[in-house]
Amino acid sequence: MKIRWLRITGIGPFAGEHTVDFSAFEDSGLFLLDGPTGAGKSTLIDAITFALYGDVARTKDASKDRLRSNHISDSDPSEADLVFEVATGIYRVTRTPAYTPAGKKSQRNSKSTLTRVVEDPDAPDGWRTVEAIASGPRDVGSEIPAIVGLDKDQFLQTIVLPQGKFSQFLNATSDAREQILRDIFDTQIYSDFTKALVEAAASSKRSIEERRVAAVGACERMWSLDSALSEDDEPAEPSVARFLPGGASVAALIVVVVLIAAVGVWRHAATQQRADSLVQSSSERQESGATAATAPPAASAPPSVSVGDQATDVVVYVSGAVASPGVLTLPASSRVVDAITAAGGALPEADLESINLARILVDGEQIRVGVAGESPPPSTPEGDTAAGACVRLNTATETELQTLPGIGPALAKRIVTYRSTHPRLTSVDELDDVPGIGPSLIEKIRPGVCA
Repeated sequence: MKIRWLRITGIGPFAGEHTVDFSAFEDSGLFLLDGPTGAGKSTLIDAITFALYGDVARTKDASKDRLRSNHISDSDPSEADLVFEVATGIYRVTRTPAYTPAGKKSQRNSKSTLTRVVEDPDAPDGWRTVEAIASGPRDVGSEIPAIVGLDKDQFLQTIVLPQGKFSQFLNATSDAREQILRDIFDTQIYSDFTKALVEAAASSKRSIEERRVAAVGACERMWSLDSALSEDDEPAEPSVARFLPGGASVAALIVVVVLIAAVGVWRHAATQQRADSLVQSSSERQESGATAATAPPAASAPPSVSVGDQATDVVVYVSGAVASPGVLTLPASSRVVDAITAAGGALPEADLESINLARILVDGEQIRVGVAGESPPPSTPEGDTAAGACVRLNTATETELQTLPGIGPALAKRIVTYRSTHPRLTSVDELDDVPGIGPSLIEKIRPGVCA
């Protein structure tokens, strides 16, 4: 920013009109404003600050109400007229201070104008107006900071050093000088930045600790589920120790997870999150079943793997990316997530997004857990979709809709809700209007949907 030209009329000790052409000092690079005390040096600084921001620069014994000269009559003009240059061009701002005439109670308000100008030797004062930008103290006051790029405080900290600050600085102690420099240059930003860094470090530390605790809790829940699915008189189901080389103990797994969290290595985070989701889904289903059942409390116990009661059991084959693939016997009310859990859980590379984990099992079916990125095998009657199943979109219940791949309780409920306003679905493609269902999911469920 460059101050190019200043004209004051009836300001401070200057009763008449006075002009200062600051452009004449550009070549020298440095100039001195000199004069005895009371000559008006500070008044010039106040006039510049007033023209830009409607206020004075001095902080003591100064008020913008004193800008109007005491040496003029009520009818004489009082004005600060400033031309300055920034990267976007040359601007001219003019302000008159508010004052109350002698013997009057009502105040005469301040007036302000802001224009864009260019140098013109033929103009009366050397500046020709090319664009009117704003008028009135409020509008001009909102435009100036945007044009200059500085508010009043920033202007006084970078362009103007208020009177008294320099002598105070020379005679101050080191601590006092630090405070003065902080006030002048607004170094509080660096203190705020340091504080923000400390708070960010503390937040990161808390986040790491929360992740560590969550990982330990996930391992403990996995161990509890593994123990519940094991039988004393039968070979134990694969435990969580399968996730570690050499069959390490659960205690060793916890130690490894803690170390991984401490050093910020989260390569196995996705695997743990997926396993935790399986456990949570199974726990919620069992809790819901226990609430709705009319049987004795023993009915809410973990599912039995007995093969003797064929009337209430289903036999399924779990293959693909699981820890222990094979033929399993589960209660008839079990869901796909129970079968995967009974097979030792999904491997880290398993693609669980392509499987409806909430679907109820069908006797004799195959549950194949694919690997992320591989092409799915062609649908067969023995595949993930129930044998011979055909879900009619117009009449299927939420439970029946959940037998379709990729359709869980939430999506099934949305389909039923959508069907209430569209009672006659003629094509599975209409489900594209249901939130959460897109073209890829439509293609997955299309083989199992009846018109």
